[in-house]
Amino acid sequence: DELGSGSRRADDDDDNDNDVPLYYRGRTMFRAVLNADSIIDDDGRLRHLARPPRGIAYSWTCGEAGKGFVVREASDGVLAVTATVPSEEPDRAVSATGRRPECAKRRAAELFEDYPEAVRALLERIPPSAMHANSIHDMDLLEDWTCPAAAAAGVGEKDGGGVTPPAVLIGDAAHAMTPALGQGANVALEDAAELGAALGAALAASADRNDGGADGADVLRGTLRSFSDVRVERVREIHRANREETKFKNQEVGSDGEKAQSYKERHPEFRGRLFGWTPFFDKEGV
Repeated sequence: DELGSGSRRADDDDDNDNDVPLYYRGRTMFRAVLNADSIIDDDGRLRHLARPPRGIAYSWTCGEAGKGFVVREASDGVLAVTATVPSEEPDRAVSATGRRPECAKRRAAELFEDYPEAVRALLERIPPSAMHANSIHDMDLLEDWTCPAAAAAGVGEKDGGGVTPPAVLIGDAAHAMTPALGQGANVALEDAAELGAALGAALAASADRNDGGADGADVLRGTLRSFSDVRVERVREIHRANREETKFKNQEVGSDGEKAQSYKERHPEFRGRLFGWTPFFDKEGV
């Protein structure tokens, strides 16, 4: 559902325009994933880039703070390309491309035309369909992920009695972040694992009680409410840390004149909390 979450807008009772604020975070990002063999041309200029040593990334910065081009091996034979460009306002050329990959590739070539020949040659070899570009934004963390107004966005249609079925938001629709900590997709996967554990626990409890007469929709609403509470508590720190890390990487200066600090450096124990997660509802430790 991403940043344009229609279901989240439908659930935003405090905003008469049904518009969820997006916050621009000072960078344009270009990303591509491609087959490593596809960049090897006849003269072999890019052969070294096609097989970077495991765990090693090739990067170019060329002296401009915040601007860079990185190539790494995502998996065996697959390359991931990430390029960032700082700008005070969203790049209009990127915004105008929408999701047209051929336009994204053309814009990347323009912005990195002064970079070394290897970068320019690599950009030429990237298939247009593999390129994605966007101006980096995030949203405020949603404090309640249950979605009673979801029917207005087509997430759940009202039943014959005019009652909206239970629904819940997860992923970017609930907590869109910048790539500063590299945790957006990870946290979304946590959401899915936790939701599965919560639903499984609710079904098991219902079977143990043999309460076939219970209102299933009410049980589901309660389960989704509990899931939302647990996830908001977990994600709140990650979302806050990501915003601080974004400011640190952008070297934004606060009202006190001090540059932002890395959240990870100021809170070394955060790493353990981040990577030591297990689903709250998974009592079996599966």
